[in-house]
Amino acid sequence: MSCQNCNRDDGHEDWCYSGPEKQAARAQARANVSEHIDGCGYPLDAAMVWPFYKAPQCMRSWDLSSQDDADWIAIFPPDFPCPWWAEIGTAFGCFDVDIIELPNGWQMRVGFHS
Repeated sequence: MSCQNCNRDDGHEDWCYSGPEKQAARAQARANVSEHIDGCGYPLDAAMVWPFYKAPQCMRSWDLSSQDDADWIAIFPPDFPCPWWAEIGTAFGCFDVDIIELPNGWQMRVGFHS
């Protein structure tokens, strides 16, 4: 059976973000994280890293389907070079790392163990 959103047939239908409703939800989540970052005054010369369940709620709620497998969340200011430890295959994301570009120029990364 193919996914109604993107026609893939690999069983990923529950977390597919190809549909317009889910795309709109993700855009709103990105905007919420941007607003939080702008309001908190995080430093522009440092990365901020949290264990997943200690991160601000707006950062944890961007993708409700994969919270059980997420371990870390990091945010990086605009033009901040991503460090090696925030890449896939590291302790930050031994299985996968999602990269979310935010409207305010910041980047959020979520590391997963499976």
